[in-house]
Amino acid sequence: MRKLIPFLIIVFLTSCANSKKDNDIAPDNQPSHMSLSSPYPNSNSKVRTDYFASDVYGPFNIGDPDFDAKFTYRADIENQRIIERMQLCSMSGDPYSTTNHAPFDYQNHALIETTFTIPIKRYLTNDGLILKFDILASPSRKVLKSYSAKFYPLIQPGWTASDLKNNYYVTKSFGFYGDGERMNEVTEAFDFCYFGDYIENDYYYRLDLKENYFYYSSYFPITYSVINLRFDDQNNLFPNLNHDSHGNVTLPLKTVPGFDSNFTLALKNTLYVDKSTLDLSEYSKNGYVKTNNLYFPINSKNKLDDKLFYVDFVDFSKSKINVSFSLRFIAGKPIFGSSNEAKYYVVGGVK
Repeated sequence: MRKLIPFLIIVFLTSCANSKKDNDIAPDNQPSHMSLSSPYPNSNSKVRTDYFASDVYGPFNIGDPDFDAKFTYRADIENQRIIERMQLCSMSGDPYSTTNHAPFDYQNHALIETTFTIPIKRYLTNDGLILKFDILASPSRKVLKSYSAKFYPLIQPGWTASDLKNNYYVTKSFGFYGDGERMNEVTEAFDFCYFGDYIENDYYYRLDLKENYFYYSSYFPITYSVINLRFDDQNNLFPNLNHDSHGNVTLPLKTVPGFDSNFTLALKNTLYVDKSTLDLSEYSKNGYVKTNNLYFPINSKNKLDDKLFYVDFVDFSKSKINVSFSLRFIAGKPIFGSSNEAKYYVVGGVK
């Protein structure tokens, strides 16, 4: 199927992060060949250069059905008869499948949209595939333009919290798209080296997670089922927070985007705090005010200092990573108390 495009709007796509380490990634229960955006140009543009674009396709799993992929191109070639060709190849370049469209007369710089069925059900294995889109001269079969990308099925990574905190990872490609110039591969990049072992506060007051941040970069937006902050409360220091049968408190977190693909974490849901005692509640109570912070009850520093908190990532990213980071809480002076140990203290007497 082919058509000449009269008018479409340009949307520029960003390229994926460069790889330092390649690692296998996890199967997705709901594979999708997603169409995120299409960088098709305005046909009235005076720019007369090569152009190649497509929607985003991926991630892929072994056994996924065949799918139709749409490509848009403009070639800087002489007016001539051409053939559009799609190939799936092994990583050594040997063709598994070749599909040719019927030859047609191409006018130099014409904007063309064409569609191919990609037969991954039969050919996709853990070894991966190379997809190639070629424009050939007819009848000589000389290659005039060529675009290609590698992709693999998602395979479960075995990364632990220690792995993620000590290494920078980039997955193998699990999809592809055309950005207006070339065919690109879709990956995910992770760096948790700043997700430390401790939560250090100068004062005993509230939990501050912002110093523990991580890096995530992909053409796909960041996704997860849940990210939770979890800790045991055997001493019942937080009586108005929900506890499970083992005395654990679990609070949902959300990702907060920062600079250059860095993310911090914050409480997802609003809590309520008594400003006099710093007692927290998950529900509105008389005298309590809304807060987005986890405050610690006054005069409980000795019970909470050196305590372990856990951050659980569930189905994180397209790679479906499940991992728990332990963070030991270390507090300095209490924010309220006597003059020799607190930031704020009460002075008696008459002035």
